[in-house]
Amino acid sequence: MIKACEKNKKRNGKISDVCTSPGFACLTNENYAEALVYFQKILDLEPNNHEALQILGYIYERMNRFGSAKQKYEQALKLDPGNIELIVNIAHILEREGDYHGAVAYYKKENEKKPDA
Repeated sequence: MIKACEKNKKRNGKISDVCTSPGFACLTNENYAEALVYFQKILDLEPNNHEALQILGYIYERMNRFGSAKQKYEQALKLDPGNIELIVNIAHILEREGDYHGAVAYYKKENEKKPDA
């Protein structure tokens, strides 16, 4: 499948379901280590793919690798600054790490980004 991703990227200039479907299947089955391989490959092919970064953050979070999760979420947030879900995910990790001041700062960002705020 990984080779098919590379070929599809070269041919069409973008990632297709050939790449994402197996990764999502792994996530559904909670096979996080294998899902990590698929979504990392997508990121290798498209370094500015904020969705792949967000999914990698989710995978790392499920694997209890919170530092890596936060890093991926922060990278995704730079590419998609209005993404409330990313802001909340980072805040949750900071809170889990005991950085309550940092968490509050992100929760405030989330409140500012809400459409009804």
